[in-house]
Amino acid sequence: MPPVKIASVGGGFGSTVALPVYTELAEFEPVAIWSRRPHRAAELATQAEMPLGTADYDELLSAPGLEAVHIATPVVTHVPLAVAAADRGLHILCEKPLADNLIGARRLAAAVRSAGVVGMCDFGVRMKQTRQRLIERVRDVVGRPRMMSVMLVHSDHRRTPLPPVHMDA
Repeated sequence: MPPVKIASVGGGFGSTVALPVYTELAEFEPVAIWSRRPHRAAELATQAEMPLGTADYDELLSAPGLEAVHIATPVVTHVPLAVAAADRGLHILCEKPLADNLIGARRLAAAVRSAGVVGMCDFGVRMKQTRQRLIERVRDVVGRPRMMSVMLVHSDHRRTPLPPVHMDA
């Protein structure tokens, strides 16, 4: 199966954490990056040896062969960026939260459904060992709960920059 041609949308987190992961995985071929700052987009594309770095979102969505986007921008931009990608028939991986309100999240979900593309909210710590152990313990004690609320506080802000695998992007 050929690699999925993906674009990174966002010049911050997406470019420093997710993009290096995509570059290392045989299943993906990063082909473009978008940043609201043209010089940042060009710089990131050069660093990652990608053919396109742009501040023009329409140009990014028109990149030859593009199949998917990873949206890692401020939350207020998630809905319009994802809807535009869905309208072009592109699959979407969006950082959490999907939207800044329920109406926006429903709009995004409706666009994905209507376009028949795959839409996914990235939950980067889903495979972390701590979370897996917690799930196993709950299942041992409770069985298969229908719903639970857990607060787990962890800080590793002193680790800068974060290693790419840290966020399981």
